[in-house]
Amino acid sequence: MTMHKAESVQSARLQTFLSTARAKDGWALARTTLATIILTLHISSCTMITPSASDDEAEPTAIPLSDPVPTLDQKTELDLILKQAKAAFDANALTTPSDTSALHYYRELLALRPNHPAALEGLNNIVDRYIAWALVAIDQGNFAKAHQFLERAATVNPKSPSIAAASEQIRRKREQATSIEIIPDWLIVGRDTDMNEDDTHNAKIVSTYFSDIANKIDYLSAKATIYSKTDREGRWIYQQINAHTVQRLRATLKIDTPSRIELHFKPQLGTITTPPKAP
Repeated sequence: MTMHKAESVQSARLQTFLSTARAKDGWALARTTLATIILTLHISSCTMITPSASDDEAEPTAIPLSDPVPTLDQKTELDLILKQAKAAFDANALTTPSDTSALHYYRELLALRPNHPAALEGLNNIVDRYIAWALVAIDQGNFAKAHQFLERAATVNPKSPSIAAASEQIRRKREQATSIEIIPDWLIVGRDTDMNEDDTHNAKIVSTYFSDIANKIDYLSAKATIYSKTDREGRWIYQQINAHTVQRLRATLKIDTPSRIELHFKPQLGTITTPPKAP
């Protein structure tokens, strides 16, 4: 039903009501009813107003949450893993066995809590320990073992500058040559015996022997390591060689058998390990 049609119906009802009211003299009732009809016509002529989408309240913006603080159970789990990692490290189980090593536990910590300070420090400690072992192996001339330690350190942190430095040290050490001279027992046995005229020949042999070694040391600019059965024996060997060197002998004394002299030097292109005989 349209607006005009509704008004026509209401108007017709009004006329009918007025006619009835006059006939019955019910003017009081007519006035009350008339007011009701007029109010109805006014309300029906009004347009229903609905709120627009723009009038709706905007939804609150979601605020991103920061990393949650670990619960008591989570903290207990982290502490337990850290304890296992330290125990493995103290037992030198650095990267093996794969499922119970210090590396395994530290990485497990980082998986649960990225950038965990103790875990990051633990990984650095693993690398440092492998580097320390590699340096000892290099000093002992065990280059294969040194390389093995460096490879394990690289599995933890391949970008560590300490690994590159140790590798360079191995390269330089490999370029250093070693010459070993075993000292005959007969030469050492008679060192404390006072020689008479009959032993002059032997004395010359001893002097020539150590003179040749001293000549080789001077020629190669070598450092010497003297191994002997006793400290006294080692000092005697040192004195025999030092008496024939041009400069004071640089040597290290160590107790070991057999008695020997190790010469450490850096070879150059065309170097002859045996120096020419003096004319």
